Amino acid sequence: AAFRDVIAPSFVTIDPYGAMIEREPIVAALRGAHGRWREAPGRIRIENFRLHQEGGGLALATYEEWHDVGGDTVARLSSVLFGAHEGAPNGLVWLHLHEVWVPGWAPAD
Repeated sequence: AAFRDVIAPSFVTIDPYGAMIEREPIVAALRGAHGRWREAPGRIRIENFRLHQEGGGLALATYEEWHDVGGDTVARLSSVLFGAHEGAPNGLVWLHLHEVWVPGWAPAD
């Protein structure tokens, strides 16, 4: 429920493979992944956060998202557009997310 509170109804993400995914499938996927880390312990860390633009109720930022799972590490470079929204945690909702693999840190397919 907390995740849904920070994702705009019009939210869309473009994953590192180029697939465009709307809000409800993302919410369902995260709900389905609940508890997955018990089977393959790991962590996700955010590095190199940078705010590029802010104004007019919008903020554009980039960050690296590093996933360490079961001895493997992958990393995504993410661009995110936030929108101001009263009542949302921290006053922001996610409007758009675009991810690409950090060169040399994509999963071995």
